[in-house]
Amino acid sequence: ARRPWTSSPIGTRERIRFFWEMSMAALGLRTPRPQVNYPPRFKAVVATVVMSGFMWVSNYLTHVLPTIETHSDTPCKYNDSQLTYNAKMLFVYFVWLALARSSLFLPCVATRVALVQSRTHGFCRTYCVHLVIRDGPLYIFVVGS
Repeated sequence: ARRPWTSSPIGTRERIRFFWEMSMAALGLRTPRPQVNYPPRFKAVVATVVMSGFMWVSNYLTHVLPTIETHSDTPCKYNDSQLTYNAKMLFVYFVWLALARSSLFLPCVATRVALVQSRTHGFCRTYCVHLVIRDGPLYIFVVGS
């Protein structure tokens, strides 16, 4: 005879994991993972942005960087290779922006950023999260370009 509490299709491992996560959340040691369902329109916009970002990076790697390397010792330099330095730094800023913004789609990162914003963790911690993950990469990329 099967017991009523064991009739669910969830296995023992999933049940133990569920109870572990809920007990940690109840103790305040870990927040439960949020379930996020993105609408199809949002997914299409994200796919377009990611594709344009990959196109920009591939253009830099296939056209700009080889041109910089082939013309590195030409007599026409602008302030000690400032243009090549700016191009390389703009690429670094873009990669930082892309990684920081895409990390906000990870539930563990998004939950912690939201917790820092919703609670008072002190000015320094909130400022560091905003500077490194949320807004800083965007500001650096915009100012650098």
